[in-house]
Amino acid sequence: MIIDKLNKNCKDKIRTLETNYPDIDLGIVESDLSILGITEQNTLLYVRGHNVFSLMQKIGTEVINVILNKKKSKLKPTEIGQLYKQRKFFSEKLKDWDVSNKYSEVSRILSDIKKVYDRNSQRENR
Repeated sequence: MIIDKLNKNCKDKIRTLETNYPDIDLGIVESDLSILGITEQNTLLYVRGHNVFSLMQKIGTEVINVILNKKKSKLKPTEIGQLYKQRKFFSEKLKDWDVSNKYSEVSRILSDIKKVYDRNSQRENR
């Protein structure tokens, strides 16, 4: 049965974590997560939200690439460079998307994405 398999998988994972981190104080971990706004009630939303944004970024990038290729096919070779200079990457558009006033969890996800994006941008500029 699926529930039994999930139960076994979870217990196996817990045993692995207990073996790998025998001195961990779960109370401290729970407190740290709580400070970040992550609770038992919203953990799945928090994790899945990151997955959704990653997927949105991949899909958006592909859509922009298709649009660019269509536009590129209609341009003269000398105009193609200008097209790419005008392009704003989808990750930039996604980063600026503001739905945080509606969902506090989304606000935290956006904040995390911006931090990762900014860190990656700084590394690329070095």
